[in-house]
Amino acid sequence: EFAGTTLHTASRTVAAWEKAGILTSSGRRLTIHDPGAVRRLAEGRAD
Repeated sequence: EFAGTTLHTASRTVAAWEKAGILTSSGRRLTIHDPGAVRRLAEGRAD
């Protein structure tokens, strides 16, 4: 479960974050390359 959302939405979000260079995924593993970006997204900030 990904924050109570659908698999489709989670997959789209991960793909968008990969494209932005925030993280990479391999199988069931996510590697975060920009923790600050994740923090800003979680706080609802886009700066």
